[in-house]
Amino acid sequence: MTRAVNTALAGAGGVLQVVNATTTTTTTTTSASYVDTALSASITPSSASNKVLVIVTGGIQVNDLGNVYGDGWANITRGATNISETRVAINFGSSTWNDFISAVPISHLDSPATTSSTTYKVRIYSSNSQIIYPSGSTAATITLMEIAA
Repeated sequence: MTRAVNTALAGAGGVLQVVNATTTTTTTTTSASYVDTALSASITPSSASNKVLVIVTGGIQVNDLGNVYGDGWANITRGATNISETRVAINFGSSTWNDFISAVPISHLDSPATTSSTTYKVRIYSSNSQIIYPSGSTAATITLMEIAA
């Protein structure tokens, strides 16, 4: 869903448009390299000087796989460029750490410097663990807001 706002009323710092996408399609990985999830959205900024606020939500499950250490990561990319990275789980020194589900609120104010359609997506990776995103029946969302310069 895209919503446009009258730019004459928005002014500097105002929200010009909002794009939102939701998924319940899960991605599961044990990869130590980033893997694309099913969550992405595209926006076409009206000016190259405007910014895009990216907000991501959803639950992430990290499973220990019986290892004494491990961690999980989630990031936001613009095209192929990593623009934000968040460690969502970490464990060192215990082979009995529990699998858990955590909220993943990630936000980033980006400067894409373009008026071309720009795609933002969420990717995940793990180290000695398994990650499932979004977890369970929880939907994950990505919201893109164009902010006037």
